[in-house]
Amino acid sequence: MQNEGCKYEQIQEYFMSHTKLGYSIFVQSPLSQPIVHRNKDYYEQFAAENHVDLKNYTTEQGIKDIKKVEGILIEAYRKSYGHFPKWNKVGGSIEGQQRVMKHNINIVKSFSNPQLFEMNPIVSRSTIRELSDNPTYEGFESFLHAVRMCVLLFGMDYYEALKFHNEHDSFGWYHRMCSEGYMNKKLIV
Repeated sequence: MQNEGCKYEQIQEYFMSHTKLGYSIFVQSPLSQPIVHRNKDYYEQFAAENHVDLKNYTTEQGIKDIKKVEGILIEAYRKSYGHFPKWNKVGGSIEGQQRVMKHNINIVKSFSNPQLFEMNPIVSRSTIRELSDNPTYEGFESFLHAVRMCVLLFGMDYYEALKFHNEHDSFGWYHRMCSEGYMNKKLIV
């Protein structure tokens, strides 16, 4: 087996002292999803039904944004812990590395420390499976995605970003999340 770019050895080493392998994601907007084999038919059908050129509908911007976020998170990890994560040998996009701000480092610490998961506003309250089964939870997390992106891209404090989005939320998502107790929901993985 060729090990270049493979995480097998790091995963094997990890399981010598751990029983579970956790992961984190930073959700991207569906509008940033690049066309891949899994969604190509859907986008082609959408473009045909709406009489738009598929090349004009999708751009390289989604891919650039994903690379930028990856660069921010990898560099924030390096600044937090003094080294890259075991699975990264380079820092990701230069633009992302240059955009790291104080609150980005808090995001990485939130992702990197399981003790901080419970009731951490940066961490989703629901699993991906729950979100796919529950459109209300998906709406809540979409609202929170915008808040988290302000923290990541603009360096805002989480509560400052939440206040900003809540003031401009014509659908009342945050009020609904609070009244339904969503922010007190525990993430069970």
